[in-house]
Amino acid sequence: MNDPRWQQHVKPKVRGRGYWFWKAAISRLLLAKGVLQLGDDLLYVDADSMPMMKHLIRMSAMHKQDIIIAAQPHCEHVWTKGDIFQRFGTTWNDLHYGLTQQPKAQAFYMRLNERTLKVLQIWEMLMEDFHLVSDEPSRNKDLDGPWFKRKENRHDQSLLSMIIK
Repeated sequence: MNDPRWQQHVKPKVRGRGYWFWKAAISRLLLAKGVLQLGDDLLYVDADSMPMMKHLIRMSAMHKQDIIIAAQPHCEHVWTKGDIFQRFGTTWNDLHYGLTQQPKAQAFYMRLNERTLKVLQIWEMLMEDFHLVSDEPSRNKDLDGPWFKRKENRHDQSLLSMIIK
């Protein structure tokens, strides 16, 4: 890994082989190299989530949304540290951001177009900020939601969730 943006991410014993930064980075690299092109479909599934693949493919055939991603029953503020809310110019108790569900980034489908390319670009850019994506505590703990103290930051998932809202 020669890209200086990811040096902190790829140190030994870092969760997700770098807090899962590579989901956005590899997608954008495949686009840059022409392996993926606008108009293609991007399907990502964690190895332990393979049953989701059929569901995403079926949903993509039934619906025309640009992004299809599984929901979970937990609010954003439970799994996202306060510094991320601050980066997005909002708070944990915002009705649109903090008090809505956080989707699961373990499996997603994207129709590659200008909009989803922008999502991938923003996601990769935000993933460069090691503090945002890491397990480091919020710099200002007052920004964390009341339930976050019992949970943990969901790294790439928290950022993707906030972007697509």
